[in-house]
Amino acid sequence: KLLGKNSSDGVGNITVGSGLNLTSDVLTVNSKITDINTSQYTILSSDVYIDNFNNSSTQIILPLAGLNTYRELKFKNSSTGALIANGNIIPLSGSGTTTTILPATNAKWCTLVSDGAFWRIMQSN
Repeated sequence: KLLGKNSSDGVGNITVGSGLNLTSDVLTVNSKITDINTSQYTILSSDVYIDNFNNSSTQIILPLAGLNTYRELKFKNSSTGALIANGNIIPLSGSGTTTTILPATNAKWCTLVSDGAFWRIMQSN
């Protein structure tokens, strides 16, 4: 986004993205950990860190990759339920596609990044 002066020669309220906010010349981090324990969860524009506590599979409704280029989403599994995407993502291996964000295993984590066309698992354990 472009920054500019407001009528008082100050920077106005501008949301930079990925949990960053610039208000009255002060840059702050608004990221929080979103705990989920449901069969379906839709990612919000404010979500960065998502921690799953559901012992059954949870479908994750991802935002469109094309509207979220380079956005990162970090997932952690604090239960034994799998996290399944509502569409294809590219696995860590880089080959093929999958819908599995995280397997049904406690303490697994991954980072998804949009490349503008797909969500890609860029790191995981």
